[in-house]
Amino acid sequence: MEFVETTEEIGDRVRRQLARIESHPLFVRSLRMRRFLEFTIERRLAGKADELKEYVLGVEVFDRPPSHDPRLDPIVRVEARRLRAKLRDFYESEGAEEELMIEYPLGSYVPRFQLRSTPPR
Repeated sequence: MEFVETTEEIGDRVRRQLARIESHPLFVRSLRMRRFLEFTIERRLAGKADELKEYVLGVEVFDRPPSHDPRLDPIVRVEARRLRAKLRDFYESEGAEEELMIEYPLGSYVPRFQLRSTPPR
């Protein structure tokens, strides 16, 4: 697999992939999961990946107050773990033929975009 840097063309492909993911039954009913995906992907595509910190996600995505302390409220870590699992399920089922993959490495809230050299069968 090849990691890709963001360009306008890749941005369009990533957004199309995001739309397919969000319309999948694993994600369609989860507003928080979709907000997490949209926020982090758009920040990454805008070159603002350095803003994707646990505190920022808590406030911007999960509507926590500015006094939010991520050490006391694990919402971001819990949802990131759920998101990773759902993305894995998606790419092992209906998304198995997708050429572009969106993933979140452990310990990071910055999405990574990968092109599969040969899509699995």
